[in-house]
Amino acid sequence: MAAARKVMLMRRSGFALLLTFMVIAILSILTASLALHMSYQTRYTIMYYDSVCAFDNARSGILRAQKELLSDPAWGSSPVTCQIGKGKYTVTAKAVPAGPGAEIAKWRISSLGESGSAVRSLTCWSALKTSLEYVQWSGSETHPALGFAWLSGGESFSGPLHTNGFFSIRGKPRFDSAITSGNDGDPFFISTDATFLQGGKKYQDNSFFYHYSTSYQNDAPAAMAQGDPAVLTGNASTSTFPSFDINWKSKADRVFSGAVAVIYMSNGKVRVTGPAGTVVLPGTAAVIYVDGDVSLQGTVNGKASLIADGDVHITGNIKYSDKSTCFLGVISSKSISFDDTTSKNVEIDGLYAALGGSFLVKDWSKGNPRGTLTVFGSILARYGAPVNTWDSGSGTVATGFVRNMLYDSRCADTPSWYPRSRAVMIYAFKDDNVPVW
Repeated sequence: MAAARKVMLMRRSGFALLLTFMVIAILSILTASLALHMSYQTRYTIMYYDSVCAFDNARSGILRAQKELLSDPAWGSSPVTCQIGKGKYTVTAKAVPAGPGAEIAKWRISSLGESGSAVRSLTCWSALKTSLEYVQWSGSETHPALGFAWLSGGESFSGPLHTNGFFSIRGKPRFDSAITSGNDGDPFFISTDATFLQGGKKYQDNSFFYHYSTSYQNDAPAAMAQGDPAVLTGNASTSTFPSFDINWKSKADRVFSGAVAVIYMSNGKVRVTGPAGTVVLPGTAAVIYVDGDVSLQGTVNGKASLIADGDVHITGNIKYSDKSTCFLGVISSKSISFDDTTSKNVEIDGLYAALGGSFLVKDWSKGNPRGTLTVFGSILARYGAPVNTWDSGSGTVATGFVRNMLYDSRCADTPSWYPRSRAVMIYAFKDDNVPVW
């Protein structure tokens, strides 16, 4: 019996020892597997981090090219490399020929970003654009006193729009061209990772980089016609807003002091009334400089420029007698305002630059809807300003005007001394590491 019990104990001890070895083996395998998994995860994390850094480095190359090409159109014709921390970018900018002797205004920018073992490649096509190539261009779409300059449903904009700030959209305004914003001063824009936080959700697609009234579904750009590129692109290029230059007085054919009233007449002459009396100028092919405020209206027959070191008050319709031959440029050191509070469905033709303020509509928040404000030309303003209020229940404009803005391409062909800012704008972009078809 003792011998049998001894054998049984030995068998049990052997089984326990075997079981212990098996447990140790299993734990060893699990530990090794976990260590291998952690090693893979660490490697993937490093690879992802390097890939993001490489992408950011490539974007830095694009931004560098945009800045340099403004002053030197031939910059980047040979590869330019810049070290950034442990990574770098290499960027080239190839000019797109526009004909013999033509000014370089378009480029194909290629930027290669590197970080660790990761390489990311970006390509974009860009063009030199000035602020006078837009139907509306502003330094900011938030007025210091009046708040957001909403783009509202029922309004239409034929021609590209840009702001260095951000757009606020309610309803479905219609567009036939690109809309770009720099998102300067935008509380929803996160510059560290170029994302947009609104409604508790973070967006990476920069077509969502605008402020809505209720939701992206209810408030969004709409195309005028099928195929129109009515897409907003946030975090776009910005450029310094132009300033008023008192030396423009030297460009003037006639100079007036004090508050004056200017009336453009259909016969091509201009009536100017001021402290010194009334004069009738022989033709509109003249540059008028006013050292003071101006009231303005009439029918333009010819080409004219008005520079005011003061506010400009539009007191009635300003129309071209012939939209194919007539042109008016109005430049103010302060604001330009439409002061007629009774007329409906008005038209204002011309290029209007409010270099110290806004293009304003008097009593925009009072009374009943006033129909359509048609602008044939372009508006350049340091601050956008609201022109109407909104009835969220009906989804329509409640007071003020509905804008119908039509770009006149001749705004871009104005004399070189006209106020304009320049930027190298990206109009097409491709991440070479992501297949698109």
